[in-house]
Amino acid sequence: MSNNSNHLNNGHQLNQSNSFYILLIRPTRLESDNLNAHDTIRVHYFTSKVIQLKSLISNNWDGKPRLEGIRLISRGRILNNDKLIGPALLKQPGDETSSCRSFLNSIQTNTLK
Repeated sequence: MSNNSNHLNNGHQLNQSNSFYILLIRPTRLESDNLNAHDTIRVHYFTSKVIQLKSLISNNWDGKPRLEGIRLISRGRILNNDKLIGPALLKQPGDETSSCRSFLNSIQTNTLK
């Protein structure tokens, strides 16, 4: 993914209080492998939708995965295209999961703290 296209800001200035990073990891890459800044996407917490993330990945990810083949799954549930990414991935009170693991078709994502 290119540096110019690694964010979803919807016209807003991104900062620590209104955005977070999602790290895209290919399933064939071991977690101990070096991670590349090109594999991170910064998203606006309050305005970025699932469909926007899917489109960004479809247009810019190596191999250009088909938009309709990408699925974002969080805590065992497929997120609908109209869902906001931030609230959907936010750790809920009482959630024992230490990190959110989601899958985009064959692409795994982790939210970075």
